[in-house]
Amino acid sequence: MRILFYAVTTLILTMACATTPDVDDSASTKVDAASGKDFKLSPTKSKLTAGIVDYKYDNQSFRAQWFQCISKPGLPFVAFFHGSNDANSPQSFCDDWNAQVLLKNGFNVIAVNRPSFKGSSGKDDLAGPQSVAANVAGIKAALGQGTLVGLWGVDSGVIAAAFTAKTLPSLNWLLLGSGFYDLESIERSSKNEALVKLIATLKSAEGEAALERRSVAWDIAGLPNRIAIYHSKNDDTAPKQQADDFNAQLRTSQAKVFYNEVDAPAGSLPWQAQYQIVEKALKQLKTK
Repeated sequence: MRILFYAVTTLILTMACATTPDVDDSASTKVDAASGKDFKLSPTKSKLTAGIVDYKYDNQSFRAQWFQCISKPGLPFVAFFHGSNDANSPQSFCDDWNAQVLLKNGFNVIAVNRPSFKGSSGKDDLAGPQSVAANVAGIKAALGQGTLVGLWGVDSGVIAAAFTAKTLPSLNWLLLGSGFYDLESIERSSKNEALVKLIATLKSAEGEAALERRSVAWDIAGLPNRIAIYHSKNDDTAPKQQADDFNAQLRTSQAKVFYNEVDAPAGSLPWQAQYQIVEKALKQLKTK
């Protein structure tokens, strides 16, 4: 069992730096789930390319399905990692809001479906080591000669984004939404019974190492030095306390951290609200 001691912060839209822990109160604001309910998306046109790449994991062969959305050749790429209840569709990915918010903000987009989702083979490992192997293979296949500047993960996709980031030292930044940071904490406090059951299954197969392999809060070494986090204070699948603790731990490092607390009822945030939250986080990450 891993016991973590963190200072807890519940500041809203806090910009924090390890060397300058003071809070910029002028940046504080309240984002609620109803914000953007009348928001209308003006699509950014892009070209969708999808493919399958073979890769090896644990001496076995698997397939990873990847996607690429290019609005303008030469723009930098961001890779997106889906959560437990969603997968990227080869028919519509570039039109989905996740891709659109990145395209609208000057990025081309890559995505990889992790094992067992859509065209990717294997079993669902809750964004564990095999997912990281699939992500690395998929990104390499989709990126070509392009430049990858950031990763964005949501829900359990945060695990995949964080651990994949550790294999990519040239990344500029990491964006993490409604994330899983400490699986031991989530196992104790999540109200998502299916998730708790899956964690128990993974522990039966891998032992306590199952938690360590999926808990980025246990070891933050190797992460990019610019990180934005957004999390709902009433999230009952991935309770906010473990996001608070992760944020506090990052503040002890040399990373510049942008922490966005979302005031919303339990349950999924409407995509319109998420779009605007992510857009704000992207602007934070672009600041000098």
